Amino acid sequence: MKTGIWTYAKLTPWQKTQVARHPDRPHTLDYIDALIDDFTPLAGDRYFAEDAAIVGGVGSFRGRPVVVMGHEKGSDTESRLRHNFGMAMPEGYRKALSTAGLKVDERLIKVDDFKSDSGYHLMLELIAAPQPPRAVFVANNLMTLGALRALRERAVRVPDTMALVGFDDMPWASELCPPLTTISQPTYELGQETVQLLVRRLANPDAPVRTVTLQPRLVIRESCGVTLQPGRA
Repeated sequence: MKTGIWTYAKLTPWQKTQVARHPDRPHTLDYIDALIDDFTPLAGDRYFAEDAAIVGGVGSFRGRPVVVMGHEKGSDTESRLRHNFGMAMPEGYRKALSTAGLKVDERLIKVDDFKSDSGYHLMLELIAAPQPPRAVFVANNLMTLGALRALRERAVRVPDTMALVGFDDMPWASELCPPLTTISQPTYELGQETVQLLVRRLANPDAPVRTVTLQPRLVIRESCGVTLQPGRA
């Protein structure tokens, strides 16, 4: 163990990046297997379904009871598909359509590794469909950049032909052409609330579990095809 600590203490920034991206780096299930005793997984969602991208359960760490939560991406093709590449299932999309009385077309739900290239190739699939969608919601920034590249290559005008909405507002989102409509997460409040919950849990491990819901914000820009009146946001 001392040798390992000494080795990793001397890594350069690039070597640290290589370790973080190593294909054999440990994932949530590996940490649970190595560190948590008597782990009992908790699965299932009373409203929708089991989400294999999220691993949760109870166990003990060095004799202390703990609750374990983490994203599990998987380590090979089979496990990555089973765990949905560590990303939660798009149940919100299905729920919104069902609430509006609309049929859910599973062919319009595309899942890959959430990188720029996957956004590019999945958008090409949507464009090539017999009836391409008129609006697309993309799950993260990297996929959004790939999707925009595909739209430019196929001369699909945004938002004239296809409206586009991204997720996780970034400083460059307003600099794109057209400026990108996004869902902005309350990142500061998220970090603040997480630390407060952790402090309360450490002070009182037997306290009942709290569920905290934070409100995201829709940032409307030109890519969705909606023009706001002056003074409205």
